[in-house]
Amino acid sequence: MKILAIFIKSIKEQIRQFWLVLLTILMAPFFVGIYYLMWESSQLNLNVAVVNHDIAAEGINHGGSFCNWATDHQPDSIPIQFHTVNSNEAALKELENKKAETILIIPGNFSEMILELKSGSEVRVPFELSGDLSDPNYMLASIWAHEMIISYIQEATGVELFYELTETPAGLSGSLKEFDLYVPGLLILSLIMLMLTAAIAFIRESEQNTITRLKLAQVSQTKIITGITIVQVMVGLLSILATLFLAGVLGFDFKGSWGLFLLISILVCLSIIGFSLILAAISKTVNQILIVGNFPLFLFMFFTGVMMPIHGPTLFKMFGYDFTLPGLMSPYHAVHAIRKVSNYGAGFQDIWPELIALAGLTILYFWIGAVLFKEKHLKLK
Repeated sequence: MKILAIFIKSIKEQIRQFWLVLLTILMAPFFVGIYYLMWESSQLNLNVAVVNHDIAAEGINHGGSFCNWATDHQPDSIPIQFHTVNSNEAALKELENKKAETILIIPGNFSEMILELKSGSEVRVPFELSGDLSDPNYMLASIWAHEMIISYIQEATGVELFYELTETPAGLSGSLKEFDLYVPGLLILSLIMLMLTAAIAFIRESEQNTITRLKLAQVSQTKIITGITIVQVMVGLLSILATLFLAGVLGFDFKGSWGLFLLISILVCLSIIGFSLILAAISKTVNQILIVGNFPLFLFMFFTGVMMPIHGPTLFKMFGYDFTLPGLMSPYHAVHAIRKVSNYGAGFQDIWPELIALAGLTILYFWIGAVLFKEKHLKLK
């Protein structure tokens, strides 16, 4: 009953600091929207300018036929377009104006060489690729232009290549968009935002002398921490579900296990609350929390893989799992676990090292926080 009373009191405190709780819940959905707009504005749209100098042989101009063939055989997974231009100079102008990423130059003897190759002669069909080597899109466009024209030559001549390449997507990655790769980290961001609300919830009890009254009423430290923790876990779950809902509206399709998702979410909530207890233990007032708490909040946001992929130096290995320097922060393991579950359909047997790391850090945070918080705030004066 004492835990229930503290739980109800903590709920009322959260309602009083409505705007802070609202910021905690909506921060990650806000970043989901930002990342979606970034993804939308940076989607690939590759264009290949084809300069056809080919002279028809035996009534067939294979250079001219190639563009029509390329349009009909455009790969579904790559947004690439082929269009013809009149001259090398015009193609170069398009390259400079970012209207094309690659120039494909078909020489005058293209059709002639195709006919010779088709008749059994050992010849090489010439073509030329050109572009801005400093542009990352050039490599993508040139690779696909190369593959397309090789496929056309193979189909036109019936000459088989000496190799066969098969590309197999890993897990569910073949159906993923770039936006899908951002979402797992942003889901964990929604829980990192608990750091301030949880720390404030703990320190407010001391600042308002509520802890003194609770201690006089013989309420144990464990019950005080448990009551506040339950409320903060509820806030965290509400935040991550709001983030996941918005991501789903914008096109994210979560394909993993909901049970594992919930388990990871609860472990991350508990670990962040445990760390918040450490922050509360080294602070005296809410204002100090808002100042001091920004530094670890920054570290947890940008150095755990939440906002961008990161892999620090390996400290040690356990059962083949690298424990890195960023791995001292629990969200690092959570991001890896959520990505495995969401992107690769991983099961418990695939993420147990991350879960053990999460559980271990949660216990460590709570133990350090409880010891310090008791020493600083729970002693009767």
